[in-house]
Amino acid sequence: MEDICTINNRSKGSIYYHFKSKEELFMYLIKLNNEDWMDEWLEKEPQYKTATEKLYGLADHYVDDMANPLNHAINEFVSGQVVSQEMMDEMLALIRIPYATYERILSEGMEAGEFKQGNPQDMMHIIYGLLSGLSTLYFEKDVQEIRRLYHIGISSLLTGIQQR
Repeated sequence: MEDICTINNRSKGSIYYHFKSKEELFMYLIKLNNEDWMDEWLEKEPQYKTATEKLYGLADHYVDDMANPLNHAINEFVSGQVVSQEMMDEMLALIRIPYATYERILSEGMEAGEFKQGNPQDMMHIIYGLLSGLSTLYFEKDVQEIRRLYHIGISSLLTGIQQR
Protein backbone atom coordinates (compact mmCIF):
# COMPACT_ATOMS: atom_id res chain seq x y z
CA MET A 1 0.00 0.00 0.00
CA GLU A 2 2.90 2.33 0.78
CA ASP A 3 4.27 1.84 -2.75
CA ILE A 4 0.89 2.66 -4.29
CA CYS A 5 0.66 5.83 -2.23
CA THR A 6 4.18 6.90 -3.21
CA ILE A 7 3.77 6.14 -6.91
CA ASN A 8 0.46 8.00 -7.10
CA ASN A 9 1.47 10.79 -4.72
CA ARG A 10 -1.65 10.11 -2.66
CA SER A 11 -2.33 9.44 0.97
CA LYS A 12 -3.80 6.16 2.19
CA GLY A 13 -6.90 8.10 3.18
CA SER A 14 -7.54 9.40 -0.32
CA ILE A 15 -7.03 5.93 -1.81
CA TYR A 16 -9.33 4.30 0.74
CA TYR A 17 -11.91 6.99 0.01
CA HIS A 18 -12.31 5.47 -3.47
CA PHE A 19 -11.59 1.86 -2.53
CA LYS A 20 -13.09 0.45 0.65
CA SER A 21 -10.39 -2.19 1.02
CA LYS A 22 -7.02 -3.19 -0.34
CA GLU A 23 -8.74 -6.14 -2.03
CA GLU A 24 -11.06 -3.79 -3.93
CA LEU A 25 -8.09 -1.64 -4.97
CA PHE A 26 -6.16 -4.72 -6.04
CA MET A 27 -9.06 -5.99 -8.14
CA TYR A 28 -9.25 -2.61 -9.86
CA LEU A 29 -5.52 -2.74 -10.65
CA ILE A 30 -5.90 -6.27 -12.04
CA LYS A 31 -8.78 -5.09 -14.22
CA LEU A 32 -6.73 -2.18 -15.60
CA ASN A 33 -3.74 -4.47 -16.17
CA ASN A 34 -5.84 -7.01 -18.09
CA GLU A 35 -7.46 -4.30 -20.19
CA ASP A 36 -4.02 -2.87 -21.03
CA TRP A 37 -2.76 -6.36 -21.92
CA MET A 38 -5.70 -6.89 -24.29
CA ASP A 39 -5.35 -3.42 -25.83
CA GLU A 40 -1.65 -4.05 -26.47
CA TRP A 41 -2.44 -7.40 -28.08
CA LEU A 42 -5.14 -5.87 -30.29
CA GLU A 43 -2.56 -3.32 -31.49
CA LYS A 44 -0.05 -6.08 -32.29
CA GLU A 45 -2.46 -8.60 -33.81
CA PRO A 46 -2.79 -7.02 -37.30
CA GLN A 47 0.91 -7.65 -37.98
CA TYR A 48 0.18 -11.39 -37.97
CA LYS A 49 -1.55 -12.66 -41.10
CA THR A 50 -2.48 -16.25 -40.22
CA ALA A 51 -3.96 -17.87 -37.14
CA THR A 52 -0.71 -19.82 -36.74
CA GLU A 53 1.31 -16.58 -36.69
CA LYS A 54 -1.16 -15.13 -34.20
CA LEU A 55 -0.65 -18.05 -31.80
CA TYR A 56 3.11 -17.49 -31.88
CA GLY A 57 2.44 -13.77 -31.46
CA LEU A 58 0.29 -14.46 -28.40
CA ALA A 59 3.08 -16.58 -26.93
CA ASP A 60 5.51 -13.70 -27.43
CA HIS A 61 2.99 -11.26 -25.96
CA TYR A 62 2.80 -13.43 -22.82
CA VAL A 63 6.59 -13.55 -22.54
CA ASP A 64 6.90 -9.80 -23.08
CA ASP A 65 4.47 -9.21 -20.20
CA MET A 66 6.20 -11.51 -17.72
CA ALA A 67 8.26 -8.77 -16.13
CA ASN A 68 5.08 -6.94 -15.12
CA PRO A 69 5.28 -6.91 -11.30
CA LEU A 70 1.50 -7.02 -10.96
CA ASN A 71 1.44 -10.54 -12.44
CA HIS A 72 3.60 -11.80 -9.58
CA ALA A 73 1.71 -9.77 -7.01
CA ILE A 74 -1.52 -11.45 -8.14
CA ASN A 75 -0.10 -14.90 -7.39
CA GLU A 76 1.21 -13.76 -4.00
CA PHE A 77 -2.07 -12.04 -3.18
CA VAL A 78 -4.26 -15.03 -4.00
CA SER A 79 -2.01 -17.59 -2.32
CA GLY A 80 -1.43 -15.39 0.73
CA GLN A 81 -4.97 -14.84 1.90
CA VAL A 82 -8.44 -16.17 2.19
CA VAL A 83 -10.38 -14.96 -0.84
CA SER A 84 -14.15 -14.61 -0.73
CA GLN A 85 -16.27 -16.34 -3.37
CA GLU A 86 -17.28 -12.93 -4.70
CA MET A 87 -13.64 -11.92 -5.14
CA MET A 88 -12.80 -15.28 -6.72
CA ASP A 89 -15.68 -14.83 -9.19
CA GLU A 90 -14.41 -11.34 -10.01
CA MET A 91 -10.87 -12.61 -10.55
CA LEU A 92 -12.12 -15.42 -12.79
CA ALA A 93 -14.09 -12.90 -14.86
CA LEU A 94 -10.92 -10.87 -15.32
CA ILE A 95 -8.87 -13.93 -16.22
CA ARG A 96 -11.46 -14.83 -18.85
CA ILE A 97 -11.15 -11.51 -20.70
CA PRO A 98 -8.74 -12.90 -23.36
CA TYR A 99 -10.76 -16.10 -23.89
CA ALA A 100 -12.82 -14.59 -26.72
CA THR A 101 -9.64 -13.54 -28.53
CA TYR A 102 -8.12 -17.03 -28.29
CA GLU A 103 -11.36 -18.61 -29.46
CA ARG A 104 -11.66 -16.16 -32.36
CA ILE A 105 -8.11 -16.91 -33.55
CA LEU A 106 -8.78 -20.65 -33.40
CA SER A 107 -12.08 -20.25 -35.27
CA GLU A 108 -10.30 -18.17 -37.94
CA GLY A 109 -7.74 -20.95 -38.33
CA MET A 110 -10.46 -23.58 -38.67
CA GLU A 111 -12.45 -21.51 -41.17
CA ALA A 112 -9.31 -20.79 -43.25
CA GLY A 113 -8.42 -24.48 -43.33
CA GLU A 114 -5.23 -23.94 -41.31
CA PHE A 115 -6.51 -26.02 -38.41
CA LYS A 116 -8.56 -29.18 -38.22
CA GLN A 117 -12.21 -28.70 -37.44
CA GLY A 118 -12.93 -29.01 -33.76
CA ASN A 119 -14.41 -27.23 -30.79
CA PRO A 120 -12.67 -23.83 -30.62
CA GLN A 121 -13.72 -23.42 -26.98
CA ASP A 122 -11.99 -26.65 -25.97
CA MET A 123 -8.84 -25.60 -27.81
CA MET A 124 -9.05 -22.13 -26.24
CA HIS A 125 -8.85 -23.68 -22.77
CA ILE A 126 -5.84 -25.76 -23.81
CA ILE A 127 -4.05 -22.72 -25.24
CA TYR A 128 -4.83 -20.69 -22.13
CA GLY A 129 -3.46 -23.51 -19.96
CA LEU A 130 -0.29 -23.68 -22.03
CA LEU A 131 0.33 -19.92 -22.06
CA SER A 132 -0.50 -19.28 -18.42
CA GLY A 133 1.14 -22.48 -17.17
CA LEU A 134 4.50 -21.71 -18.75
CA SER A 135 4.50 -18.32 -17.04
CA THR A 136 5.55 -20.05 -13.81
CA LEU A 137 9.00 -20.46 -15.37
CA TYR A 138 9.63 -16.74 -14.80
CA PHE A 139 11.42 -17.52 -11.56
CA GLU A 140 13.54 -20.34 -13.01
CA LYS A 141 14.63 -19.35 -16.51
CA ASP A 142 15.76 -16.29 -18.42
CA VAL A 143 13.40 -14.61 -20.86
CA GLN A 144 15.05 -16.05 -23.99
CA GLU A 145 14.69 -19.59 -22.65
CA ILE A 146 11.08 -18.96 -21.67
CA ARG A 147 10.32 -17.58 -25.14
CA ARG A 148 11.92 -20.68 -26.69
CA LEU A 149 9.75 -22.94 -24.51
CA TYR A 150 6.60 -20.99 -25.39
CA HIS A 151 7.40 -21.47 -29.08
CA ILE A 152 7.99 -25.20 -28.55
CA GLY A 153 4.63 -25.37 -26.77
CA ILE A 154 2.82 -23.64 -29.65
CA SER A 155 4.64 -25.85 -32.18
CA SER A 156 3.63 -28.97 -30.26
CA LEU A 157 0.03 -27.83 -30.11
CA LEU A 158 0.01 -26.99 -33.81
CA THR A 159 1.27 -30.48 -34.64
CA GLY A 160 -2.02 -31.78 -33.32
CA ILE A 161 -4.40 -29.24 -34.83
CA GLN A 162 -2.93 -28.20 -38.19
CA GLN A 163 -4.38 -29.54 -41.41
CA ARG A 164 -1.89 -31.74 -43.23
